[in-house]
Amino acid sequence: MKKSVRFMVLIGTVVVTAAAVMLFASSCKSETKPVEREKLAFESTEFKAGVKVELESVKNDIYRIVFRAAAPQRIKLFDTVFSFDNEVIKPVAAANFKEIGEEDFDAGTTAPFALISPGGSAPFSELSMGWKTEGNRTAFNYCGFTTGFAATDNSYIDLFEFYFKLQDGKTADDIKADIFKFESGLDEGGFVDMYFPTNNGQGIRLEEGIIDEIKYIYFWGHHDQATNPDALEVTIF
Repeated sequence: MKKSVRFMVLIGTVVVTAAAVMLFASSCKSETKPVEREKLAFESTEFKAGVKVELESVKNDIYRIVFRAAAPQRIKLFDTVFSFDNEVIKPVAAANFKEIGEEDFDAGTTAPFALISPGGSAPFSELSMGWKTEGNRTAFNYCGFTTGFAATDNSYIDLFEFYFKLQDGKTADDIKADIFKFESGLDEGGFVDMYFPTNNGQGIRLEEGIIDEIKYIYFWGHHDQATNPDALEVTIF
């Protein structure tokens, strides 16, 4: 199954010092609101910044979803609020496929994630704001940042993986539309608001730039989205 939709993107220009980048990355959120910008010459009309989520079978009953992203320049930071149907999906540790217990969720474990450091000037570091559950959906906030950059060359690169197995009695046929989804900050009382109650959150955030300068910020699922006609393409499976 595949669903590919175009969402409105809020793109901004932010210039910061290296120290400010570190401070920003440590929290994976910024109080500075991006502003609209004109499209630069190197940005073709065919290529759009985007995020892809792809499903892969690892072994036996173990699966993973791989988060990939692309931007016209170089990615410095990604931040996601992503949820899944907990009646179908059971997270496991990426290292040994051990099931994750309730106490681990409460402690904010990142064991189901495998951070990938794509080629660039410096490796990525991870930051998570933990897990939240509402009914049959569980969400996580997962962020990766670097003091350097990861070059994309207008192509998709792997950012991180999420490992899981299926709940008892479920099969691969149960992995259907909306089992996984990016959350939207437009939903009052939703998961994004739980993580970012000051209306400064988003379902997806991509930042691109160079060593100590953040150039542009791409949002989807932000409270202030839809002020720019450019699109961020999001594909799940």
